[in-house]
Amino acid sequence: MLCAPSGVTTLERLAVINAAKQAGTQYIFLIEKAFAAAIGSGLPLWEQSSSMVVDIGASTTEIREISLGGLIISHTICVAVNEMD
Repeated sequence: MLCAPSGVTTLERLAVINAAKQAGTQYIFLIEKAFAAAIGSGLPLWEQSSSMVVDIGASTTEIREISLGGLIISHTICVAVNEMD
């Protein structure tokens, strides 16, 4: 299982998959970083209640709301750790 940022294009997704294949990986499943973080945090993603995941990176912050195993809304802003002190 590989993670990709939510804003990647189809071409970028294919590049990640091809790189994994060249590295010898047989089975490749690509998911969004925010969804992987929510799974790792043990959030109830398959229930009717929604969960919000905020991923603050070096240059961007991604905000995702997930419910019933799917994405409800997402937003990315270009303010992150580099702008904070």
